[in-house]
Amino acid sequence: MGARVLILILALAACEKQSKLYCEKHPGDLDNCGFLDAGIDARPMCASDMDCAATPSAPYCELNIHECVECYQSGQCTANPVEKFCDLSTFQCTSCVRNTDCTSNVCLPNGECGDDSNVAYVDPDLGGNNATCAMATPCKTLAAALTTKKPFVMLKGMLDETVTIDAQSVTILAEPGTVLTKSSNGVVLTITGSSDVSIFDLTIVGAAEKGIALDMNSTLRVNRVTITGCDGKDRRAIEAKNATLFVSRSTIYSNLGGGVYVDAGSIYQITNSFFYRNGDVGSATGGLTLLPTSSALNRFEMNTVVDNHAKATVPGGVSCSANIAAPNNLVVHNTSGTILLDTTQIQVGGCNFDDSHYGGDLTEYMFKVPDGTGPWDYHVNAGSMAIDRGVTSDIKFDLDGETRPQGTQNDLGADEFK
Repeated sequence: MGARVLILILALAACEKQSKLYCEKHPGDLDNCGFLDAGIDARPMCASDMDCAATPSAPYCELNIHECVECYQSGQCTANPVEKFCDLSTFQCTSCVRNTDCTSNVCLPNGECGDDSNVAYVDPDLGGNNATCAMATPCKTLAAALTTKKPFVMLKGMLDETVTIDAQSVTILAEPGTVLTKSSNGVVLTITGSSDVSIFDLTIVGAAEKGIALDMNSTLRVNRVTITGCDGKDRRAIEAKNATLFVSRSTIYSNLGGGVYVDAGSIYQITNSFFYRNGDVGSATGGLTLLPTSSALNRFEMNTVVDNHAKATVPGGVSCSANIAAPNNLVVHNTSGTILLDTTQIQVGGCNFDDSHYGGDLTEYMFKVPDGTGPWDYHVNAGSMAIDRGVTSDIKFDLDGETRPQGTQNDLGADEFK
């Protein structure tokens, strides 16, 4: 019970205060903590570097957000020879930004280089399971890496396995192009037993079961993650039961079983993500089903939910039970059964989408590649009515890591046009 209360407190802090405590414990939650160090109003506003001269820790003016920052390019990181890279998601000097900045080929989410002492390496092409999963002797499977109990795991290549994380805290990182799949029937990744898991940059491909099953007071954060191919009836890409789910800068698409399901006993914060072409005419979930009713703890903002499908009694876009504000979203062209109307986008009496746009018409948003057989691209083109139509938000970056706003106001949806 105590662990559950702690999770509730931390989630509330993230939603309402963006607290330093929360961000120290959740460095991977970039949407909520992004550039934050001491609070949302910690940075002075500015129009030029001269306005920042009185702030030695933040002497440069980042003109997209008009705030004083430690850096906005790596050439400004000269004070500490170890911290020579400028992280543009935090505007702070760090030891690394990319994996290739480190001899260990692992840049941790806090901007430090990992090594064999805290990272378990996985490469199915080169590895053979062993007790250490070191860089020179990687393991073959994620399951083997988890037995080392190291706080970080670095994945590479194509992994075909069923994985369960039980009562464990771990951050899973992935090199570009890494895929975790289950080619035969079965849940790809199960997270249970009050586990605390973060996943970065991984693609998960399901089959006739769920992609991720999250339960038993566990916490999951997915960042820059793609999930697709979960095609069993009502076997969603992510299913959270009595758990805490954070989704940011991720893409959930082409899952015939549905996108994301969060039950009434869970907490969620879902931001800056694409949800498209999930569900079918008989699905209980199209894009997302969000059942929690606690308005203080949950967040749904700056998402693009488009071309999803659900059965006739369910909105194809977002079915949301709580009466919470859900600003800056695009929820368009989603169907219930075979019906496409404004009323098939969101649940009547659910989340408040007054500061979002929802409706059946697709053309006015000018998505780049919304038609055909794929690959699809739901970034917006110039002239989209999503541009400069959003309201003020403390989220400073979009799905691609570009700063918000680029124009006079935030854009609607996960993509900030640049």
